[in-house]
Amino acid sequence: MLEGMADYPRIPCGLASVRIIGIALVLVASSALNAQQLDQGIAKYQNGDYVGALRNLMPFAEQGNLTAQTYVAVIYANGRGVVRDNLAAATWMRLAAEQEHAQAQFNLAQMHEQGRGVAQDLAEPVRWYGRASRLGSA
Repeated sequence: MLEGMADYPRIPCGLASVRIIGIALVLVASSALNAQQLDQGIAKYQNGDYVGALRNLMPFAEQGNLTAQTYVAVIYANGRGVVRDNLAAATWMRLAAEQEHAQAQFNLAQMHEQGRGVAQDLAEPVRWYGRASRLGSA
């Protein structure tokens, strides 16, 4: 026996261990695939394929990914590949802003200032610009 090895627990090598390792590998691969799909959605947006971008980004936005939520909000706010929908844009932008996404906070402040998708309100922009500023935007 190697010196110091007696303190380590014995690792079981049975079928259960193989299943656990298999599940872990599937999860890692799935996570990498998800990251790739998110990146593809962003690339589609940057290349002007807004319908494709929305198709890739929406599942991530629905799962709470703040970057995806911000892109979805901008797609709806500008009517890129979809009918302009300021209410949907404000809803997605607020979700990202509440998760401390600085650009979403800045955009939401502008939406309140202009009354786009939300009631025009001069107190809300001050609050959101302040939050964005503390995070380095604005």
